[in-house]
Order: sequence, then C-alpha cells, then structure tokens
Amino acid sequence: MTAGGWVMPVSIEPLEDHALWCELVQNAQNIWQRYVNTPPLNVATHMTKSLVFYDQLFNPKAMEDKSGIRTVNIMCPMNLYPEQSAQKNFYRLNYQGSGKEAGHFDQVVEFSNIVQTDTVSVLQYMTKKLIESGAELIQTAQPLESYQQLKPYYGHGKKTFTINATGHGAHKLFNNKPSVPIRGDLVLLRIPTDQLTPHIKEMSNYSFWAGGTRYVFLRYSLDKQWMEIVLGGTFISGDNDLAVRPETVKDIISFWLDFFHQAPSNDDETQKRSLLIEGVVNAIL
Repeated sequence: MTAGGWVMPVSIEPLEDHALWCELVQNAQNIWQRYVNTPPLNVATHMTKSLVFYDQLFNPKAMEDKSGIRTVNIMCPMNLYPEQSAQKNFYRLNYQGSGKEAGHFDQVVEFSNIVQTDTVSVLQYMTKKLIESGAELIQTAQPLESYQQLKPYYGHGKKTFTINATGHGAHKLFNNKPSVPIRGDLVLLRIPTDQLTPHIKEMSNYSFWAGGTRYVFLRYSLDKQWMEIVLGGTFISGDNDLAVRPETVKDIISFWLDFFHQAPSNDDETQKRSLLIEGVVNAIL
C-alpha cells in the first residue's frame, strides 16, 4: 500500500487483530526495503526520513498525527519508524501572517526508516517480469464489485496475483476496511535529473508533512531521467471522483509556496506568484 509513492500503511485502518496487523505491516516493510537494495528497483525506491511539523495553526486538533506514523509505532512494538526531534535548517518556513518559522512549531519530528518509491515505475517493472515469466495478464473491463466476480480466476493449480489499481476498490472484493481517505488530491511536478541542484538532491532524502493534511514526497523514476515532486493533498472520505479540481490545486501549491518561501511582501511578488500558480494549473488541465 502506498500513497503518492510513500510506502506506509496509514490509509488502511488497523485490523481488530493487532498482532496480525503489525505482522502484515512488518512484512510489507521488509519487502520494500529489499527493493531498496535490489537493482534496478533501488533507483525508484529509496530510504528517506520524514519531517512531520505538528502545529495548531492549521490543525484544530493539537498534535493530530495525520501522517499516521506514530499510530503505527504505538500499535506495533517493533517501533517501525524511529523518531527524534528534528534539527534541520536547510529550509525556511514562514506561514503567511502567522510569524511562525521552523523553530516555532509546536513540534518538528524526524522519522526514519521511511520508503519512498515511484509506484508507476515499480508496477511497470513487475508487470513486465510477470509477462516474461509466462504469466497471463487479465484486465477486467470494469472494476469488480464482489469476490464472486474474482473467484473464477482462483482455483487449484493456479497462482493468481490481484493488482488493484483503483486505489479504493479492494474492500469491496475482500470485505476489508476501506482506505481512508478515498480522495487525496495531488500535484505532480517533474524535474530532469541532469538539472538537479545539490540542494534539491539533499531535499530528496526527506518527505514533509505539515498543516495536518499537507505533504511533499520526492521520488525518482526507474529510468533515472526524472525526479518527481508530489505535492498534496486533501483528505476527503468517500469521494472517488478523479476529476481535476483547479481550486484545490491552487490551494495545495499556495500552501507549499508559503511553507518553503516567505510570503509575498508586495503586489509585484503577489502577482508573480499568481501567474506561477495559474501556469501550473493550466499545464495540468
């Protein structure tokens, strides 16, 4: 289970059997960490640290853990994602009108052992390997609504892999809890790797959570040609509409511009920012 290429089971609610839940989480972590050390998957899958900015400015629930990392750590005794107070100064944070900068957040925590991946590259690689091994690839015409529709593909002597690419349909097939949220808006920006500065390369060793629901992931494509910056997001339960929402995109970009850069101080800067945001929105549409 990944979200924006961030390998974490946080969008799936824990099972009632906590021991089984933690075993599954640990097994998933082991698999992805193996990919980190397995060429060529290690290009698109790498270990990172996650910086989580707990604050009350945008978050009505003080210290709410939207990243979900602490939730996993509390439930699972192996402490999958070790944490420590973050002492980083390679970014500048200044929320517009708040006067808050990095050192003034209620808490900035650095979590280790986080796996970042380009899910499209990995899925394409795995599919290619399955085909090369002689596997029959079947794509259903429509999303399946029940396990009875899937049942014919299973049976004695068959080894079947089910790839759910809808992002939210697995619970209908296997009667497990749905992923939450259903909808998380993303803005995906791509930079050619030959244009990366040392500063951006350093940044790719981290992911960022701030303002409760906002996140930035940085990942590399398997062909080594691109670094992708995934900006998010929204947490909307029950909404599976995949249509692009320009106002949401603007909101996401504005938030991260304010987060990583000082807010505009005059009309010229405000206008430049507006043109930048409109340019990204038009490119997406």
